Amino acid sequence: MEDRWYEQYDFDDNPFLIDPISDEPRQLIGREEEEKEIIYRILSSNMIFIESAKGRGKTSLLRHAIENFRGHGKVIYVDANKVQKTINVELLLKGAAKVRSGIMGKKPKNLILLLDNIESMTQRNWERIKYYFDQNYLKSVVFTGKNYSKVKFPESIKSRIGNRVIKLPNLESDEALQIIQDRLGDDYEEILSDEEIMQLYKISKGDLKNFITNNYRLAQYKYDAGKSEIMDLDEIKTATRMDVTEVYEVDDEDEIEANLCEECESKLVKIGQYYRCKDCDNFCTNCGALIAEDDKKCPECNVEFED
Repeated sequence: MEDRWYEQYDFDDNPFLIDPISDEPRQLIGREEEEKEIIYRILSSNMIFIESAKGRGKTSLLRHAIENFRGHGKVIYVDANKVQKTINVELLLKGAAKVRSGIMGKKPKNLILLLDNIESMTQRNWERIKYYFDQNYLKSVVFTGKNYSKVKFPESIKSRIGNRVIKLPNLESDEALQIIQDRLGDDYEEILSDEEIMQLYKISKGDLKNFITNNYRLAQYKYDAGKSEIMDLDEIKTATRMDVTEVYEVDDEDEIEANLCEECESKLVKIGQYYRCKDCDNFCTNCGALIAEDDKKCPECNVEFED
């Protein structure tokens, strides 16, 4: 088995592991105001939207909500990227009821629904969520996505969200440095210097997931190469292999992400404004919107489907 750098420093596990939902909770550096805001809005029985680019910490903010409202069957978390795009809200509620009471079929009230990465959800999803929210089965609904203005919410959902959109800005450099310090402990400079960490943050362009991952890569690289001296920018780029613009020769991050399906790694096709996988997605061939198996017409462009 490959030697791991962190074992040399008496870490039981990789201190740079990234699993914001199932991992041990960590303090959210630079997100103190957003932490207070999401808890207040949930307690106020609101629908809210958390907007941020990839890797800025929106899923970690949902973890903060889970920790604060922990209880059997009280919080439902769904990553829309990892489930079928037509989410059956009623089944989610009944599943929560079984966890809470051991009885399947009954729908509990006042649940908190956390929906992560919602860009690909369908109009049918929104109508179901609105209905269960209005009937008090859902106390609060928290959506996350890259850009609120680009999500095709119906007016009924937009009116319920109102101005409750939490935008996550990039962290300041000192906040990014503190994140690494907290993960590595007081003697962090034995592993990575402040200069190296700051260079990593600059070339990560604000993406915290890439930033944390590449701190791991650089620490492993220095350990494997037996390097103790501070590395310069070119060496850091070589060690982390992270300058994606040199590989893909495009400027748009979304274009880079959209090349391959996350599930099967097949090349995606662009239909309208959407990127779709021919093997994994069920979509309208006219506009690219995701559809359910039993849809007779597209919920977005209203094209009728042939039997």
